[in-house]
Amino acid sequence: MLADAPFTDSWQDLELRDRLPEYLAFLRPAPTEGAPPAASEPPKPGQPRKLSTVESGGRLQRKTVVVDDRDLLGASLYGTTGLLGIPAAEVLPRGYFAYNINFVDWKHRAGAIPGSRGTMSNELILGVLPNVEAVVQITNVEGKPWLQNTSRFPGGEHGWNMDRSVHAQWRLWGGKGAIPAVAIGWQDISVSGLGPGVSSTPQVGGAKYVVASKHLGKLGIHAGYGTDRLKGLFFGFDRPLLPWLRAIVDYDTTYTNLGLRATFLKHLTADAYMNGSTGLGAALTYRLKL
Repeated sequence: MLADAPFTDSWQDLELRDRLPEYLAFLRPAPTEGAPPAASEPPKPGQPRKLSTVESGGRLQRKTVVVDDRDLLGASLYGTTGLLGIPAAEVLPRGYFAYNINFVDWKHRAGAIPGSRGTMSNELILGVLPNVEAVVQITNVEGKPWLQNTSRFPGGEHGWNMDRSVHAQWRLWGGKGAIPAVAIGWQDISVSGLGPGVSSTPQVGGAKYVVASKHLGKLGIHAGYGTDRLKGLFFGFDRPLLPWLRAIVDYDTTYTNLGLRATFLKHLTADAYMNGSTGLGAALTYRLKL
């Protein structure tokens, strides 16, 4: 019986140097004679690629690595992982950081100043825990860079032309077989519901929701039910057209959105889309593993 030893492929970390050949043979046993090699199922987009499970000393030990960045779905227009106007049951892997900037015309983003050039949103996205992502979003409701003090609010009220918001998304189940992945989320977490006398800025994209995602071949299917901005049933589809290009369509309970998402240089993603039938927009995301 092979003595218990730390699970590692590193020669420097392996404590039983004199038994290295036997240990490596134990980790990689020869296939059964006459048995065909087992076919490995490709990982679903946004999910870790699982390596073989090793049993040692009665314990199961598993090591995972993250798939290529191009397999990650990307950020929605509100920062959480998703399509355009809707979230998906995927999250940014733990240890990843992303920065997203996107433009949406004023008719298709809640909270925008009517008649302005549009809205410009900046989002910082973090994979903070396994299956949990957090988003900090700052939106200029006049579509301008940075922030300005303005009197263009309804009624001529003065104020800063931006909205601050925090979002969180938690994938409860990664999906297996016929069962889809499931996630819950809260966009624009507000302190206004924490007690009397506590105020908050107007919500640009507030919503609480549950969403499920399933891949049938190359086609990704996403559907969920939410409140506020996502009040009711929302759904969408995505499909790779090329290794670096993905087509997206979704319905966010108000508008149907169409777009293309392209990945360049592995870490850079660019979106071009139409919100409803009139609103043209674009987004740029930089993603990096910390």
